[in-house]
Amino acid sequence: MFKKLMKQILNLIEGLKKSSRRFPETIFIVFGVVIVGIILNHMDYNQTEALETYWRILLALILGIPIYSAGKLVVEKFNLNVLYRILMDVGFAIFLVIYYYMIPKDINGEFMIKFMLVNTSLYLLFSLIPYMFKRENYSRYVLNIITNLFITLLFSLVLYLGINAIIFTVEELFELNFDNDIYFDMFIIIAGLFAVTHFLGSVLPIEKDIDNEYYPPVWRILFVYIVLPLLSVYTVILYAYFVRLLIVKEFPINMLGHLVVWYGLISVIILFFINRIKSNNAYTQMFYKYFPAVIMLPLAMLFVAIGSRIADFGLTPPRYFVVISGLWVFGSMIYIFFSKSFKSTILVISAIAVLLISAYGPQSAFSLSINNQNNRFEDLLVELNMLDNDNIIPRSDLNDEEMKDINEFVRYFDRNHSFDDVRVLPEDFEYKNMEKVFGFEYSYYYPKSRTDISYFYDKDSLIVDISSYDYLVDIYLDIRDDFILESEEVLIEFDKTDKLLRIFIDDDEVAEIDMIQFIEDFDSRQNGQQPQTVDDVTVNMYFDKIQLEFIIKSLFYELTDENVDIDYGSMEFRMFIKIK
Repeated sequence: MFKKLMKQILNLIEGLKKSSRRFPETIFIVFGVVIVGIILNHMDYNQTEALETYWRILLALILGIPIYSAGKLVVEKFNLNVLYRILMDVGFAIFLVIYYYMIPKDINGEFMIKFMLVNTSLYLLFSLIPYMFKRENYSRYVLNIITNLFITLLFSLVLYLGINAIIFTVEELFELNFDNDIYFDMFIIIAGLFAVTHFLGSVLPIEKDIDNEYYPPVWRILFVYIVLPLLSVYTVILYAYFVRLLIVKEFPINMLGHLVVWYGLISVIILFFINRIKSNNAYTQMFYKYFPAVIMLPLAMLFVAIGSRIADFGLTPPRYFVVISGLWVFGSMIYIFFSKSFKSTILVISAIAVLLISAYGPQSAFSLSINNQNNRFEDLLVELNMLDNDNIIPRSDLNDEEMKDINEFVRYFDRNHSFDDVRVLPEDFEYKNMEKVFGFEYSYYYPKSRTDISYFYDKDSLIVDISSYDYLVDIYLDIRDDFILESEEVLIEFDKTDKLLRIFIDDDEVAEIDMIQFIEDFDSRQNGQQPQTVDDVTVNMYFDKIQLEFIIKSLFYELTDENVDIDYGSMEFRMFIKIK
């Protein structure tokens, strides 16, 4: 047993050595990532400029990991000499320096999405290089990579937990006081140096092909006996939903696009992996043959649903990604269905192209979204007579809904792009310039109609004299649901039908409260003013046998369209009971 353990440890060490010899540039970059990560972990958040600099260095180095790894495979694939390798390494280094200076000072969501898309495309390229140009078994090779990745993650997790346990034990037993940052330092070191090095050590040599019979049983069981049946059931549900649409003549819900696009992406991935084993099982063979045709109806519903959303609210990056993902799934299914000699590399090459097109260029998610939303914003300003030769005309006489629409456009560009991307806004525009530019101040919330009313008193600390009361009850009440709470002597129940709260003492009904009337009376008393003191949220009620005091923490309700009956309401309150 001990000999086997030592053998495994030696094999692990040998694998790490082999990885360092094969991918020295990548390991060097990873070492830089670890150093910068530890520095960031120990920096104060008030060191703004230094933090920004180190974050930009970190992002550039992270991008260098797949670049240098793929570069090494290119050297092996084409048997390039040392000179070409050096030139390639220098070129990559220059690119990363340029990329560092291209990283915006204020890293926003748009940049991070582009960063993730480029990284994903590079890792896909890393997997693709060994199997380019008339080489089979690519899907099995990717499966081998994923298997080794999971093994690496498992080893890393065990190592991380073990080291943390050692540190914690030493700290407790010897009464030491380590900086808590040490635990995250260990995570950075293991996730960087150990995990990456171990994973690269498992990458097959470029000249070695994957075995034709390679297919781990766990993956075969997962794909064939779990995922395929689930996809089949999901497909039946989508077809049933389509039949429902025809019967009730409704339009597809907006969520349908997101539901179908993930279903489509997973389906393409599964077909990619089962291509080599489809003939081993009749069900698998039938699924592979007919599923690309069956999925066309759900894809059609996807495009109708997302098309309606774009027509109503314009193009945004998330909607763009739904559309382009749907198009990629559609194209992939067409290729799989009609292909006489399926090449799994085609799917990955097309995926890389889609990722890069989505991230950069005039057809990217952000370029098209910015242009579309600019057009819609300008159309709105023209409709409100606020635009003259690309100059905004301030207006202070707009109603709440019109001001809300303008604010939402301004907020959209701030969150998803930048103010510089709005064609009609002046340079260096900020929220504080709203009144000068548009004629009214920026506001996130607008006065609500009387059909939507809420009150909150969110003081965490509260001292109440309860010496004269017998019971304290905490209640959350939703007027759409029945409610019951009881002890040996007290029973409190709410009937959602008649909206009455009833209190029983020793089986004797001592109070009956119409909660609709209670809510309306409280609203009338406050008249829309949010409570400021405990007296504002205190309500006293007196009955023959008991006295009640309510302290309301929150109250919300909506009226029906006729503004007559309460359609939905909820309350959270403390109720004090005094028995006379």
